[in-house]
Amino acid sequence: MEIKCFKTKNFDDVISLHKQIFHEDNNLFFENLKTKDYYHCFVASHQNQIVAYCIISNIADQAELFNIATIEGFRKKGIAKQLLIYAISNVDAAEMFLEVSTKNLAAIKLYQSVGFNEIDRRKKYYGDSDAIIMRLQMN
Repeated sequence: MEIKCFKTKNFDDVISLHKQIFHEDNNLFFENLKTKDYYHCFVASHQNQIVAYCIISNIADQAELFNIATIEGFRKKGIAKQLLIYAISNVDAAEMFLEVSTKNLAAIKLYQSVGFNEIDRRKKYYGDSDAIIMRLQMN
């Protein structure tokens, strides 16, 4: 497994993977990913195929985890955790934030395992579930 920062602005493979996993097509977000310097993309590859990715924005001294995902067949192998630890260590920020659905227990467990703590909630943010806002003190 190779984990690296995806420095190129050609994110077509990551965008394709995102669409495959989440079945959504957010063209504005994808365009911003390609053009805004504050987005950082990290990928995990197996035999030259991207199997997981992580997108983080980093503005001033704060970072936000926008998305982390692993394709079927590579889940539950610790890849997302390795990728997240790598991304955290390669972002220059004092703290990182994220939000996650209260129903996404696997993600909550992952985030807690690397040091994120719940700081707030948004009621019914995802319709039938709350959003947990989490923070990681990095420095």
